[in-house]
Amino acid sequence: MTQKKTAQEKFKQLRRQAGDLLTDKGVACVPADNEDLLRLVQELQTFQIELECQNEELNRSRSELMESKIRYTELYDSSPVGYATINKTGLILRANLTLASLLGTDRASLISMWFSDHIIFDDKDIFYRHRQHLLNATTPQTCELRMKTKSGTPFHVRLESTHVSGENGELQYRIVIVENSEYKKAQIALNELNKALNQKVKKRTRKLKQLNEHLIYTEQRERNAIASELHDNVVQNLAMSISKIKGVAESHSVNNKSTFSAVQEHLEQSLQYAQLMIYQLCPPVLKDFDIVTALGFLIEENNKKYNADVRFINNSETSIDLNEVQKVFLYRAVNELYLNVIKHSGVKEGNVELWTDKTSIRVSVNDKGAGFDANKISETLYGFGLYALAERLENMNGQLKIDSSVGKGTTITLNIPQRENLL
Repeated sequence: MTQKKTAQEKFKQLRRQAGDLLTDKGVACVPADNEDLLRLVQELQTFQIELECQNEELNRSRSELMESKIRYTELYDSSPVGYATINKTGLILRANLTLASLLGTDRASLISMWFSDHIIFDDKDIFYRHRQHLLNATTPQTCELRMKTKSGTPFHVRLESTHVSGENGELQYRIVIVENSEYKKAQIALNELNKALNQKVKKRTRKLKQLNEHLIYTEQRERNAIASELHDNVVQNLAMSISKIKGVAESHSVNNKSTFSAVQEHLEQSLQYAQLMIYQLCPPVLKDFDIVTALGFLIEENNKKYNADVRFINNSETSIDLNEVQKVFLYRAVNELYLNVIKHSGVKEGNVELWTDKTSIRVSVNDKGAGFDANKISETLYGFGLYALAERLENMNGQLKIDSSVGKGTTITLNIPQRENLL
């Protein structure tokens, strides 16, 4: 109803204006029922409605544009990344609030300032090359550099830039600034970790090489020891026996009891040496008895062999569960530490003690002899032997602890997990 009234009022006004216009021109008024006038009025009314519709459409489009501009401005300013538009010389034409916040300043102070003024001096060449690449690029270009806040605090960013034409056709650059300091910190930490890991791998490789050389040396030493034992005892006895038998044969005497007794003695000695070597290479006590019995027997035999007084003390009240590899290793490790006492401590007294709990076995070999500086242990035969023990223990998830000082003796402790705790 309101729209109809408005249209009627406008129609009456239009009629008055039209009548005044005709009067001014000296044209007599035409009756209202004149067909031409009615047609003219209808056309004017139609034109008026069209103008009103167009005006409403324009107002709606203008409102939508204003809303779109507001939304764009909000998105532009509240974006999680910085935006900047610079001209071909590098002056900032536009910037969002995020960039101003990153730089620790207000947006107004950024406009018409050099973008490169906010880049760390050492990285300005990176930005220069970045702009040069943009000139002939058809796709966005990226680079990483360091910018700085108003107070001079540096931070890492990634730039993604494209070149566009401005309102007057001039060359401009649109730059997206992504702050990635945390990423760079993580990257630097990862690089440091990789560097440390590489150093650890090199150190480990060097140690494995040394261990391999030691194993080769130990194997050759054992071979030489076996060869020496065979030559000095078994071979010599056999040679003497053969020589005596030949002497009997050449003398054509069959009743030489003393000679045959000597031959028998040499052969028995050879048999004993051969049995001893077999025992040392593969002690049957390891196969037939538990580790406690085997260690007790080892200490007893070594005491007799080296005229020593090393006591074996078993503090374990529970059974010990070791696989074959652990059992052989522990037996040979205790034997090696026993020999270290005899060879290097300057005394022939000491203790070998054994403890157990639910998860591990601990064996300690100690003496009150010369001792050494555990912090300066060298990779000599003595020191390297301990290193080899430590490496083999580590491979079995065990540990070796050395407690020694010059003149105060040495205590070396082996800690090895029981079978169920290997995994």
